[in-house]
Amino acid sequence: MATGAVSGQYGRLVIASPSYTPELIKWAFDDDSVVEHVFASTETDGGKTRVAGTKDLTGTAEGIFDPANPIHNSLTKGQHVTAWFYYDTNNYHIVPIQINSLVAPTEMDRDEGAELRWTISWGQTANPTYNQGP
Repeated sequence: MATGAVSGQYGRLVIASPSYTPELIKWAFDDDSVVEHVFASTETDGGKTRVAGTKDLTGTAEGIFDPANPIHNSLTKGQHVTAWFYYDTNNYHIVPIQINSLVAPTEMDRDEGAELRWTISWGQTANPTYNQGP
């Protein structure tokens, strides 16, 4: 029996060290795992064979730029951190990541007066631990 959908309204991003919890709009994972490698060699007698591939997880996060506590004071390109990606109030994925890009603020719209935003892209540095929580 279904227990209901989970809303993203309680999602958040927590960086372990340095301790930082930015105001978040969204985060996303892109599982780039290669399931298999297909190849032929002198040992395959003209046929192809397969071996298990590699795992690679990358992603992005976007949030509200806070000039009183700017994200680039806590995170820099190339930095390795451990991130907790919450998808509700108590449940999260733990992913050791490297910050690949950091742009803050990303754009300014004077006409609309929208909030300034930042974005990061990241890649895993070790295997993630999914679905943690109570």
